[in-house]
Amino acid sequence: MKLPSIQTDQQNYFLFQFDQAPQLAEHLGLDLTVQTNVDLIKDLYTLISQEIKSEISGMVVDSIYSLDLATNKAKSAGLLSRLTTLNTEVDPLAVPTLIPDWSIEDIRSNYGLAKIELYYHPREKKALKKKQLLAELFDYCQYQQIHLLLELIVYTPAEVEFSEQIFQRDQLHAVQELRDRADILALQYPLSPLATATITAELDAPWILTNRGQQYDDLKKILRICLENGGKGALVGQSLWKDFGKLKNEDKSPDVEAIKEFIKTELSDRAIELSRIIDEISQN
Repeated sequence: MKLPSIQTDQQNYFLFQFDQAPQLAEHLGLDLTVQTNVDLIKDLYTLISQEIKSEISGMVVDSIYSLDLATNKAKSAGLLSRLTTLNTEVDPLAVPTLIPDWSIEDIRSNYGLAKIELYYHPREKKALKKKQLLAELFDYCQYQQIHLLLELIVYTPAEVEFSEQIFQRDQLHAVQELRDRADILALQYPLSPLATATITAELDAPWILTNRGQQYDDLKKILRICLENGGKGALVGQSLWKDFGKLKNEDKSPDVEAIKEFIKTELSDRAIELSRIIDEISQN
């Protein structure tokens, strides 16, 4: 499948992450080893999909919790499928593992594009192994004639004190090293307009903003900066549903009815607003 299948009419990207079931369940205090909790997460995903499918240009699914959503997506929305295993806690030092019994051939047969999530630092010990894995997956995607989206999360090593300057340097180096191993990149906010423009200048492929759990109002602000400096859209998820955690019954269990009402109103409105921001700013 080609990139136009996940683009808006204005050739931008508004992708929603339906591949975060473990994070959503943990946020709601649900144990996914209990089938009724799995069913609830799937029900919430189905409702979200129904409410926002006309706004998004693509949905990212996984083969365990959300693949069924593909049967009811909007014709205008493309499909991406996650390759890497789902975990609530990720070891950024580890080489990613792939979802068992799910392959690039399976993704192609479902008319989808592939998506890999990669935690990376240019000077980490396993940098070469991660680059090799990414190169192999990219080459095989090309062989199967489907595109690959790389969600690149540049982390700060434990022994290094975080600073804006260091992060921008490391992110730029990571992009330079990996830019030829994906058709489209989803990147963290580079932390300033200048750094954002610099990232754009380094890339021939399109790039979009990946949200890392920011508050919704913060997400809107940084998305505007990214779009004004060369970004082509957004990969969103948690920033739209993180308020679910506030909707609880007296016994601290999730207030499912309140959550469903939130999806139909606030979350739907947020999707509409982000869709307009992405296409309106890109037209200017």
